[in-house]
Amino acid sequence: MNDKSVTQRDQNLPAIVSRIADDVKDLAKEHLELARKELGQDLKTSGVDASVVMLGGVVTAIGLALVCLAAVIALTPWIPTLWVRVLITAVVYTLIGTMLVGMFAKRLRRDAPDLERSERQARTTMRTIQQKV
Repeated sequence: MNDKSVTQRDQNLPAIVSRIADDVKDLAKEHLELARKELGQDLKTSGVDASVVMLGGVVTAIGLALVCLAAVIALTPWIPTLWVRVLITAVVYTLIGTMLVGMFAKRLRRDAPDLERSERQARTTMRTIQQKV
């Protein structure tokens, strides 16, 4: 090997190290940006789902009130006392509503964004950057 090629390689080494450091910084920035976008999308999706569930709950409550009224009227031949008919239908619909709320609450908990995963990834990236730079 001649002295000229060794000298050129030695001179290029700082430039290579500098480029690698710049690439690591760029990669870390892009990774953090991706994590931020993923987190924002997860939160947006969960917010939309929760809004639809609330709207559906209001519409369902109105529908159930009308069904309850119809059931109260339909029970007249068998149960002449109005308050007993209302109480029976109220208990039945309260139980149905409780079961529905429980099912959708489980779904929301299951589909909640994984904030811990995003936080772990961001911390790992920051540690890597600190160690490399």
